[in-house]
Amino acid sequence: MKKRQIVLIHVLYWFYITFQSLFLIIQPVGKDELSAKEFSLWMLVNFVSFYLFYATLPYFFRQKKKLISILICVVIISFISLAKDLIFLVFYKYGILENNTTEPIVLSLKSYLFQLRGSVVNGIYAVFIFVLIDWIKSLKQKAELITQNQASELALLRSQVSPHFLFNTLNNIDSLIFLDKEKASASVIKLSEIMRYMIYETSDEKVLLSKEIEYLESYISLQRLRLKNQDYIVFKVDGSTDKKMIAPMLFIPFVENAFKHGLKQLPSPGIIINLKIEENEISFVSTNYFEKNDTNKKDRTSGIGLVNVKRRLELIYPKKHDLEITKENGEYTINLKIQL
Repeated sequence: MKKRQIVLIHVLYWFYITFQSLFLIIQPVGKDELSAKEFSLWMLVNFVSFYLFYATLPYFFRQKKKLISILICVVIISFISLAKDLIFLVFYKYGILENNTTEPIVLSLKSYLFQLRGSVVNGIYAVFIFVLIDWIKSLKQKAELITQNQASELALLRSQVSPHFLFNTLNNIDSLIFLDKEKASASVIKLSEIMRYMIYETSDEKVLLSKEIEYLESYISLQRLRLKNQDYIVFKVDGSTDKKMIAPMLFIPFVENAFKHGLKQLPSPGIIINLKIEENEISFVSTNYFEKNDTNKKDRTSGIGLVNVKRRLELIYPKKHDLEITKENGEYTINLKIQL
């Protein structure tokens, strides 16, 4: 919490106390009303006693033995009340304040109780303001800690994306080297384009949606190099990407999984990916076919990718995304909607 915010809370409190004191009838012992001097002294004494007590509160709140803390607070308030009573007595005795009554101004239980009542009220306000400021500070500290933890977690998640993707792609290129050297060479060039995007353009929290789509198209082109059937995958984009931003590399784990687990023996298309762009929403739907008896064969790296993207969605788009994954009748479907 910033210092000026704390000062503002205290200033507002004293405005409240000042106006309350002006408009309420304050009747000291034996007097009908307060003069300007008496009111000024009243406010000054209360101001000093308030902050004398307020300064001790951090010590009391740190104490584990609450009963001892309460007893010490009672003693301090009692001494403050006595001091206030003595200050007014001295001011009246030496004529600094005028005594307009026929009654002598002396220390009495009645005058002390009057000052004690004011000190207790002052103390309650002091505790309230101290607790309020401490509560606001703790909320901000928790919010900052959550933000820092999320930033660290996102950095870790994003650092996991590149090795995961690189691992899969290098495996693909390795298989192409023996089958088709020209395709393998083209794959390396395409991979370099993809890695350039991943390294230099995804460091920001958000990237242009058009760039992300280009990245997906490059990845799909890279995969097509190792496919005999070029129509095996259908990738459609519907809508305008103009100036729209999105968190980088959210869709790629789903596309990777579609290629990894999709049945290559099926007639085209074996993978269908549709990206629909609306004014305030992006809809990503990916469908691929799998062997019904292949449910027990789970790829560990694919699992990492899906867990990764789910967590990133939770952190970047909390309550602004809807992810549905269905696996029925040999069809594996991803339906992701993100509110921009």
